[in-house]
Amino acid sequence: MKPLLKVVAGLICKEGKVFLVKRPKEKRDGGLFEFPGGKVEKGEELKEALKRELFEELGIKVKEVEFIASEREEKGEFTIEINLFLVKEYEGELLLKEAEEGGFYTIEEALNLALCPPDRRLIENLKTLRGN
Repeated sequence: MKPLLKVVAGLICKEGKVFLVKRPKEKRDGGLFEFPGGKVEKGEELKEALKRELFEELGIKVKEVEFIASEREEKGEFTIEINLFLVKEYEGELLLKEAEEGGFYTIEEALNLALCPPDRRLIENLKTLRGN
């Protein structure tokens, strides 16, 4: 059985659009778009990891989140589990501290981007939930 790597991601919405970031070219899956977030550290709760990651990546202080869905993907020697949370409330302006670019996209626009495969599946599930 492959080791499990837990990752958290934040769904930040504005006017019916979702916020996505483009991974730096030098990282695994560089140049692909994804929901902002990152790895869960040992002993860390998922919500705490999300708050830490979104502060580190975007400079925002997350106040309230709600779990939405998770996706798994086999990646070489390990399995990645992405846990997506709706960011219901946060403080601060979105600043790109790590990503090459980022922005708000409709679900249809997002599906036309070069997306990390699990993020694509999560967005497709959002489309289904919205009934589009």
